[in-house]
Amino acid sequence: MLLIINAPFLKQTHVSWYTKDGSGGNSIQLFEVVESHYKHPEAPEDATIPVIEIKFVKEVKRTSLEAGALVLLEANQNAVEVQFRVS
Repeated sequence: MLLIINAPFLKQTHVSWYTKDGSGGNSIQLFEVVESHYKHPEAPEDATIPVIEIKFVKEVKRTSLEAGALVLLEANQNAVEVQFRVS
């Protein structure tokens, strides 16, 4: 079933952060994964529809001071990916 939701979310919960390469590897992008709950249009009052959404937060050059924390997050992501591949 496909529902088109035009209403604002009722509740939003942070799930995680993740990074991705941007601009040919010269920059790093930060994304936030959130779970949003919307009112179900055809159900009783308390029924909601949970939707996982990915939000672009920012993009910074890898050589900038602001990129330090993002590079650490990226290194942690890569370490977890390698650990799961080895296991």
